[in-house]
Amino acid sequence: MTTSGTAACIEFREDDVSGAEAMQKASADLTIETVILGRESKSVMHMTDGFGTSDARDGELEQVRSAICDGNKLFGIRAGERDADYITPALNIGPDFLTHMVHLETDHLTRLATE
Repeated sequence: MTTSGTAACIEFREDDVSGAEAMQKASADLTIETVILGRESKSVMHMTDGFGTSDARDGELEQVRSAICDGNKLFGIRAGERDADYITPALNIGPDFLTHMVHLETDHLTRLATE
């Protein structure tokens, strides 16, 4: 990544604690900034930079969002990758950021600009 000019990466890491540990080990010697967002349980948030979920359909995200706020962690959601159906529910949860957003519509852009 460094030879291509990448300065930072955000990893939505699967496999809960073991996946986060593997990413921490793999990125330990990198000279770029690596942000690791765990998935699959609240316990992974204690060892990562926050929580990243594949979309608004994943489990109890309101509860996860509350735990993240309490721990001052980053919360990201992948939304709009396949269709626009889950962009509004993702925005309603109030993540720190959304990624992909391939199928966003005008009302989504308006909300992103104003919230």
